[in-house]
Amino acid sequence: MYNEKLEPGIRAIAIDAANRIKRRKLDLDPVRYENRRDPGSNKLRLVGIESPMHQVLDHICVWCMMDLFNAKIEPCQFASLESMGAVKGAHLIAKWVKQDNDKAWYCTENGYRYSKSTEYYIQGDVRKCYPSMKREVVMKLLEHDISKNDTILWLTNELLSMHEHGFIIGSLLSQFLCNYIMSFCIREAFGMKKERRGKAVKLVHHQVWYMDDFILTGPDSRNLKMAYTRLGKVMKDRFGLELKPARVVRWCEKAPDIMGYVIHSDGTITIRPRNYLKARRIYTRAGNRSTMSLEQAHLVVSYNGFFKNSDCKEESKKLKVEEITNRAKRLISDYDTWRLFQCIPRLSSIPVSPLPSPGS
Repeated sequence: MYNEKLEPGIRAIAIDAANRIKRRKLDLDPVRYENRRDPGSNKLRLVGIESPMHQVLDHICVWCMMDLFNAKIEPCQFASLESMGAVKGAHLIAKWVKQDNDKAWYCTENGYRYSKSTEYYIQGDVRKCYPSMKREVVMKLLEHDISKNDTILWLTNELLSMHEHGFIIGSLLSQFLCNYIMSFCIREAFGMKKERRGKAVKLVHHQVWYMDDFILTGPDSRNLKMAYTRLGKVMKDRFGLELKPARVVRWCEKAPDIMGYVIHSDGTITIRPRNYLKARRIYTRAGNRSTMSLEQAHLVVSYNGFFKNSDCKEESKKLKVEEITNRAKRLISDYDTWRLFQCIPRLSSIPVSPLPSPGS
């Protein structure tokens, strides 16, 4: 929301950032690093904390390269991108599974044949993706794609040179550059083929990437295994990244767990077991109390999306998700209204013009 009172401060920050770039000297505070526990996966991550001006320059750098990112980043990438996200990625996978279930049998010259592009899948992950990213590799790719813009190349190189341990976790620039690098891997995977009986056969039919986590699907387990091996070699040789060991799984035997959801072989979407246990605990505690704290209300509203975007309708009824969520929303709304009125002067102190007389 635009606020005229903030315009002078915004203009001063913009002029300061422009002057730093113009004189080719950023003068930024060093990045501080802290070990923080990821509440979702319970992993200990080394998070970089940037100064405010560092974050401003990150945003400037990203938006200057937005045309490049829009051209390079693939539609099957769903992490840290506008109008994308985990929910959209999970529903896209479910859509592919449902389409396969409807047309698994198709007609050939020798009769009907059964084939599903989602019969098998392999779920991959890059080992320590952000810490393994190398500035030299990224700059070499950017120099090829935006060779004529020396200012953006210099700014990107200067910002990345302040990253001591690969890429900074939590940085906007790191997110987009990671997606940018992964887009090369996606195109490499889609182009993988093998020759069979004189014809070229695709090794990968579908793929979805959520930053460095991804899933590849296909009708042949051997082809998927071959594609994963080739992809690992390409990522190691070109980008210095290492894939974790993975195995090909048949979809009907074990449903994939990715992006917080589990997509089953009939196309239904359920909540990841770990997330469901947390959500059930939150809704049970909130429902058993006559009064709900503001912290509980925010947790209830944040976990409501898992039930809203999955097929767990029976569980939602048992936990009374809709009723408890409405209570939480009313509490948050009342609190926000109360805060708003704390900022408004008392009505008695506001001069009010007298009402006109009836005869006037």
